[in-house]
Amino acid sequence: MHAIAKLSRFWTIDQLIGAIISHKILIMEGAEASEDPSEGEKAIEISIGPEIDLHTFPPKHVGEIVEAYVEECSRLNIERVRIVHGKGVGNLRRTVHSVLSKSPHVQSFGLASEAEGSWGATIAFIQSNNDG
Repeated sequence: MHAIAKLSRFWTIDQLIGAIISHKILIMEGAEASEDPSEGEKAIEISIGPEIDLHTFPPKHVGEIVEAYVEECSRLNIERVRIVHGKGVGNLRRTVHSVLSKSPHVQSFGLASEAEGSWGATIAFIQSNNDG
């Protein structure tokens, strides 16, 4: 599963969540997202996989992003994920843990081991969606 992404300072949360779900992201500076890059534009392929780094997202949207990501991982039968939220003062970690605790797709979660980022990352075990 790959997504097309172009880094930009202009995008909406609806575009991002839709892109995570559809596996296709093209975020163009000052333009609407679409499935294919315009001629001459450079795109980056990214995978929806067992890790997401939240440092690249605005903090106010982290809850929605984690929720969509976990749902998509369940659909794709990705059973173990690492969510990097950073150490900081703990606001992102608390948001991530709150979302995970309410998700019907999450079996369990906890802080990562020292080797995987300790309190700067969370490991979650996802209920596979056998219908997907």
